[in-house]
Formats: sequence, structure tokens, C-alpha cells
Amino acid sequence: MEQTIDIFPEGNIKAVVFRKLNEADAAIWLVKGEGRIAFNKIPRNLMITDVMGAPLAVDKTKDATTFAIGEAPIYLNLRASNIFDRICNYLNLSALSSFDRLCNAITTAELHVAPVLIQFVIPCIDKGVVILHNQTMHDLKTKIVCTIDDFAATNEVWIVRGKKAEARFVLPPGITGEEKKIKVEADCGPRFEKVTVSFPVGCMVCKRLPAPVTIDGKCSEWTGRPRIMMNNREQLMPKDQLKWEGTNDLSAVVWTGWDKTNFYFAAEVRDDFHVNEKSGNNIWNGDGFQMAFVPLVVDTGLFPGSGYGSNDTEIGLALAQGTPVEAQWQGPRNVWLTGRCTVKRDETTKMTRYEAAVPWLALGISPVPNKVFGFNFVLFDDDTGAGAKCWYQLSPGITNGKNPSLFKRFVLSE
Repeated sequence: MEQTIDIFPEGNIKAVVFRKLNEADAAIWLVKGEGRIAFNKIPRNLMITDVMGAPLAVDKTKDATTFAIGEAPIYLNLRASNIFDRICNYLNLSALSSFDRLCNAITTAELHVAPVLIQFVIPCIDKGVVILHNQTMHDLKTKIVCTIDDFAATNEVWIVRGKKAEARFVLPPGITGEEKKIKVEADCGPRFEKVTVSFPVGCMVCKRLPAPVTIDGKCSEWTGRPRIMMNNREQLMPKDQLKWEGTNDLSAVVWTGWDKTNFYFAAEVRDDFHVNEKSGNNIWNGDGFQMAFVPLVVDTGLFPGSGYGSNDTEIGLALAQGTPVEAQWQGPRNVWLTGRCTVKRDETTKMTRYEAAVPWLALGISPVPNKVFGFNFVLFDDDTGAGAKCWYQLSPGITNGKNPSLFKRFVLSE
């Protein structure tokens, strides 16, 4: 193999072309979704096959060859069919070699899919950012309209082929804590269908603390503050093999708070049997909490989630083998270098209390009023020592695959 080129290094369409001695090969596919691609006046000896090497069904007209494209690669092969082609390949003549002809055929093809994939971000409570990924083989002038209730705002961006662009909007007041959705419509011109996606915009509230919390495992300073209740079967996972005998089996009250230095987490967990015989990074597989933070929740809509980013953080705390133990599985900085936590168990009341102070600096989040970030937690339950049998989760995205786009948004408030 003499040369390889990635024609579309960014965006939803991927195409890689390989130069060989007397031929060129290519693989072309979509990161997500399905569509059709039309090649105009392709070379007569171009072979088109599926992932198993079987000839692909194509529609041919006088000017175009069209076939379906999806997430499985389609393979193209262009061989030198005569002495002239072989000479062009040997001399590597620009625009005449098999490699250049195949590259040109791909770059000039027409891709028939939704022109853009849309993501949505709320960096602070009054601002929204629409991220548009160009899926076509053309530069796009795109008009974006955002609507929620009686609010509407318009912006316009230019999206280069294979790239992404951002459009920023001022959001209306009053969306905090409400399960409302914002509708985003992208109009890329008369050649393309309009793309419309709706995104939730509600945020849970994390209120500032009047004074730093003492991390002592008593939870007495949290009385009367906003709380999150985990106390019904519908909140428990996995639903298909759940053995839960009521709130004495497992239930929890969770609190969050903040000051200029730390994010604070506290929980009172009622559990008939506290069991965690694990150690180190395995403490998740017993009674205890696993939690994660993302500086920005990028709502992907129909766009595929891709696991944690380099700035996301995942930590845990448990009372394991009778001792408070913390862990960190993900994150750019060591949270527990300056973070603090404790876990205490009261066997008389069957209550386990958790408290933690997590430094904002380690999370890469700026602690200012109206700041929005992503937070999620899972409370695991193990009654026998065989491992966690069930769990509460604030939202999906930690268990069964990491997907921070599913995390709840939290807004810092006074």
C-alpha cells in the first residue's frame, strides 16, 4: 500500500482511499444513520461491493450510479483496465491515476441524507448553543430557528463541508426546573429537507450553602434543604430482574449544594443489609455511590453518544470492609487529592450516611450563579456479597454504557 487519504476527517460521512500499485481501493460509510449516494459518470470498471465482498445492488441512469449507504462500509475498487491506465498509475499522473480518479468520484458524489446533525448545549441558564454537523459534500448556508412556548429566535451560520458550526441564542427566563423542550429547526436551502429536533431544557437546582459543610457523616446540616428522593420501584434498575421489598430494602434521600470551592453531596440511605467487600476501583460492585460530572451536557438528539470526554469526571465512595473508601475512574485531575468524603453506618437504624466535598477546580467547572453542568449518580445495592443486585440512578448514562448526553443538567443558584 503506497498512500492512504481520509477524504472527510470530520462529519457524519467517512471515506478512506488507498493507493496501490495498479489500482485504488476505498471504504465509505456513515457514522450514524442511512441514506443514498449518487456517483456522477463513474469509471466504467469501478467495482462496488458490500462488507462481505458481494456486488452491491445499484440504480443506474445515463448520468448517475446510486446506491444505499449506512453504518456498514461500502467498498470501491478501481483497477487499471488497459495500458494507458497502467502508465498513468506508474507515473502517478495527477487526475489520471486510479487513486486520483477514485478520490474525485467520491468528492463529487451527491449524498442524500439529512443535511445536518444537531446537538444542543446550555452553558448557563440564559444561553443556548446549537451545534450543527455538516453531513453533505457541500458547504451549507443554514438558517436556525429555536422556539419554546411563545419564544422564538433566529440565527444563520455557514457550515463548511465535513465540519461543524455553532449558533448561539439567548434563552427566555423561567425554564429552570421545568420539563420543557426547545424545538430547533435547521433550513439549509431548497436543495435539502429541513431538519427539526426537540431538546429538553429543564435543569435541577443546586443551591448555594450559607457556610461550608462539615464532612462528618451526620448529615445534620442538610435538614430543610431541597432534596432528591429515591424511594419507589420505578426508579430502580434493572427492571426485568428486580427483587425489591420496599423502602426498608433500599431507599435514599440525596442533597446537593455548593460554595466557591466545592460541590457538596450528601445522602441518607436506608438499607436492610450493608454489604461491600470490594476494594479500590471495584467498590462500585457493592453498596455505595458512583457519580459523574460533565462541564457541558451536549444533548445529542439523534446524534450518537460517544462515552466520556477528556474533561468529564467519574468518582465513587463507599463503606467497604468497614472503612470509607473513595475511587476515581475518569477525569483530568485527581479529585481526592483535595476532596473529602466519609461514610458512616448505623446498624440500629439501618441507615448509611454519605458526605463528600468535591473541588470545583478538579472538575474544571466554574462555580458561578446560573452556571449549568451535568451531574449523575448511581446508588448500588448488594445484600449478599455477590455484587450489586440492583441500583437507583438519577438518569441513565453511567451504567450499561457511558453516555453523558443523558445526564441531568444542574444549575447553580443562590
